[in-house]
Amino acid sequence: MNPARPSTAPWAYALGEFGLALPTHAVGSFLVFFYTDQLGLAASWVALARSINAVWDTLNDPLFGYLSDRTQHARGRRWPWLRFGLPLYVLCSLPLWWVPAGLQGLGLFIYFLIFLLVFEALASLVYLNFNALFPALYPEEDTRVRANALRRAASLLGLLMVTSLSPLLYTRLGFGGMSLIWAGLAGLSLWRFFSNLREPGWAPPSAFAGFWANLLDTLKNPDFRLMLAAVALTQTALGLLMLGFPFFARYALELPGAQTGVIFGAVFGVALVCAFVWSAITRRLGAKQGWRLAMGVFVLALLPLWLVDSLTWVLILALPLGFAVSGVVVLQDVVLAQVIDQDADQTGLRREGAFYGTAAVLVRLSGVIQNLMLASLTPLFGYVSGDQPGPVPETAFRFLMAGPPVLAMLLSALVVGYIQPRRLTK
Repeated sequence: MNPARPSTAPWAYALGEFGLALPTHAVGSFLVFFYTDQLGLAASWVALARSINAVWDTLNDPLFGYLSDRTQHARGRRWPWLRFGLPLYVLCSLPLWWVPAGLQGLGLFIYFLIFLLVFEALASLVYLNFNALFPALYPEEDTRVRANALRRAASLLGLLMVTSLSPLLYTRLGFGGMSLIWAGLAGLSLWRFFSNLREPGWAPPSAFAGFWANLLDTLKNPDFRLMLAAVALTQTALGLLMLGFPFFARYALELPGAQTGVIFGAVFGVALVCAFVWSAITRRLGAKQGWRLAMGVFVLALLPLWLVDSLTWVLILALPLGFAVSGVVVLQDVVLAQVIDQDADQTGLRREGAFYGTAAVLVRLSGVIQNLMLASLTPLFGYVSGDQPGPVPETAFRFLMAGPPVLAMLLSALVVGYIQPRRLTK
């Protein structure tokens, strides 16, 4: 195979990322808001359901990775899993938003928990196999950075569309109507990606290590252990940003719901444009130092949220914040792929599924931290739900946006400084 011509065109891989992003970002950005402020489910119950799901994902992510690495199929290891998982992932995003009328209290909690577990398990399955394709599809650093910039630009486009248009859609069509639109676009994009997928060939080893032996072996890699900590901290910061913006807009800025999309649109519109800027920065600094630079800008952009009280100031801050978010999401994949390449050089094994499965556990556990931060708003500030916002909801959500995320990102930048990934050359 000619290395200059990837087996799957970067545009096709990016289209898959776009399709995956639509239901995921809708859930990540608005589901908590929907169940707490719109349906009246207590924030502590939402946090409990999300924490149970995070624990469930700590079990299924490594298992899915292990099984995927062991799969033998004429079309590739990841192909059968994606063929099965992608349609179910799209379809099972819908019940989260189509809640039967009259559900409240314990009944609403049980409904939310069941469909959250189903949707997130399918998300784990498809994202793990989709991500595991990346190092094998694009083995050269230049191609890898360009492909990942395009891929993350597609993800950011999906994020931009979901966050900016969803408030308009759910105010006119309801949350159920909104979910149908995103599911339809996701299904079409994922079908186009899958029909263009050409996974590289793979020669399986003569014997496979057992599940636990394989998992523990990946954790012996010191750079991977540091990478896990960095991923957990970074995803905590980004997750709190996504979770908190609708509340911040409502309580700190006193904006109507539809204008939340303006903030999201500004941040992620800038991030979309800057995805390709980070390719140039990476060629000069390398992926690791570029990633740390993005983290530093992220911190500086969030700190003023303690004080700003107008949409104008938030839109000004959207410029550095969007630039930083773009760099964080684009370069994380590149540094992780370099760590996986090092492991393959040392062991002779390509076990992307195991690495991405273990990394996904830390991403999911970052959700536990996010949930604890959300639940802490009740004892710290008195916020329970939209029906019981407490005496100082604006202070509560300034804290959620500019407190824990800043600390998490600073710690992540410190950890990344100790990673020593190998830079690839042509």
